[in-house]
Parts: sequence; structure tokens; C-alpha cells
Amino acid sequence: MRFRVVYRGRRLTVTVTHECATYRLEDGEPLDIRHHGRQVTVDHQDLVLEIPPAPTVEPVRQPVGCEPRRRSRPAVQPERHPSAKDSAVLR
Repeated sequence: MRFRVVYRGRRLTVTVTHECATYRLEDGEPLDIRHHGRQVTVDHQDLVLEIPPAPTVEPVRQPVGCEPRRRSRPAVQPERHPSAKDSAVLR
């Protein structure tokens, strides 16, 4: 994915892949940014930085006693087409 940002008169191009992000300043003075908590300065040369893996988290569960109630599904009756009723009357 690639996008451009204009920030305080500076034009920045950002290219993001699964593994890395590339920052390049197209116009303006060097710009200080943060990339995953790390402060870096972007200038007119490509700055390629790795993207760290997403953190592993435990699955979320409802607190005991607060689980949603199961709803039973109503029995589904096949609906007849409205014209089927009319055609029986017309015969």
C-alpha cells in the first residue's frame, strides 16, 4: 500500500508491505516521526524500517455469569409465493 501525506508544508510518501515501511520526503525540510515507538528523521532518501510482528494476545472471553443467552431459532416454514394463492382462486 502506498499513500502520500502533506504535513506542515512537507510532502511525505509512505509505502507499507507486510515486512517493512518505506518513508521518503518528497518536498520540504527533514521531518521527525515515530515508527512503532522509535523516533526517526525522514529526509529525501528512502528510509526503510522493519515492521515488528503483531503481539500475541489471549482470546477474549465473557466474564462468568455475563455470557450472552442463546436464542433458539424459530422453525422456518417455507413461504409460498403470493401468486400461488391467487392462482388457486382463479381456477
